[in-house]
Amino acid sequence: MNSDAADIVNLTRQRMGGQNARVGSQSAASAEIDQDADFLAKLKAAWRIFFPEKPKSLSPKEEGKKRLRMILVADR
Repeated sequence: MNSDAADIVNLTRQRMGGQNARVGSQSAASAEIDQDADFLAKLKAAWRIFFPEKPKSLSPKEEGKKRLRMILVADR
């Protein structure tokens, strides 16, 4: 996270919860980077769940199987 973003986060924390801002601390900066990395990993995982990569091309056989599965699910 760059310093401008860190300043904004610290200012927001001060205003919202009255918490002490973490300014200039290396351990606090590394903790924020770890949190950001964890958040981004979770965001990427959620993105892959909701928007999976489409297969490049399905064979006619695979396309037929897919359509039959959709029909069976709809009938249940």
